[in-house]
Amino acid sequence: MLRVVLMVSVLLTLLACATTRADDKYTRADGRTSTAEKIASAVFSEVERQIIAEYFHKHGHSSGKKAKGKGKPRGLPPGIAKNLQRGKPLPPGIAKQHFPVGLIDLLPPAPRGFERIIVGGKIILVEVATQIIRDVLIDVVF
Repeated sequence: MLRVVLMVSVLLTLLACATTRADDKYTRADGRTSTAEKIASAVFSEVERQIIAEYFHKHGHSSGKKAKGKGKPRGLPPGIAKNLQRGKPLPPGIAKQHFPVGLIDLLPPAPRGFERIIVGGKIILVEVATQIIRDVLIDVVF
C-alpha cells in the first residue's frame, strides 16, 4: 500500500514539472514571448486578406501556363496540392511565384523571417528558414 502511494506521489510530481516546463517554452522569465510563440501566431491578418483578395479581384493573375488544347491554367498534381497545408513543409522544388510589385507595395511588410508566395493559385505565408507553411489563402488568385 505504501509503495502504491509513493508511486502515485512521484508520478504527480513529475506531471506537475512537465506541465510547468511546457508552459515555459513560450514565455520567458521576464514576461516576453519567445520566438516559438511568434512563429505560431504568424498568419495573414484580416487586413492583409482583404487587400490580397481585392488586388486579385481587380487585377487578376495569370501564371502563363496553360494545359495543352484547353483554356484553363494547369493546377498542381493532387498529391502536392493536398500537402500545401498549414504546418507542413513546402514541397522541395515546387514552382513558387512572388507577389506582384503592386501588391507588395499595398501590404505591410511580412513578419521577420517569413515570405509570402503564390503556389498553384494559393497564397502562402512560409517561414524562410524551415520552409514550413504557416498560413494558406485559398481561392484568392484567379
